Amino acid sequence: MMHLRVLVATGHKNKDMLAALQEYGKRLGKYCKISLRCCTEGAALAKDLKSRGQTYTIAIPTAGPFRNVREMDSESFAETLESLAISGTSDVTFLVGPTGLPADTAIALSRMDTDPLLAAVVLYEQVYRAFRILNNHAYHK
Repeated sequence: MMHLRVLVATGHKNKDMLAALQEYGKRLGKYCKISLRCCTEGAALAKDLKSRGQTYTIAIPTAGPFRNVREMDSESFAETLESLAISGTSDVTFLVGPTGLPADTAIALSRMDTDPLLAAVVLYEQVYRAFRILNNHAYHK
């Protein structure tokens, strides 16, 4: 089972967004282990996580300029998660927030500047959608 960590570089915690994250977290429980951590020092936390062990790190930038980032649809994102799992990568960390965080790759959820916590909600939804796609379960488009 994959273990996904989502680190969000934000100083605020909107209760409605946290409720949405909690709901998607419950739904994801049958597909993976997922954890959320909000912090103001995303780069320092990412470096610390990297030094603790093997984790594949994906940056999710929330403000431009958006350089060296991949854009993909839901099916491609699902294939990316599947490829990581097949290659034996079971520990993935998503760094949600300002660009420039050290990462193995970067994926843009949008080219628009976005609140990092809102981007985390979108990420959770896309992870849930990806696992539904990979398990041939129905999911609205």
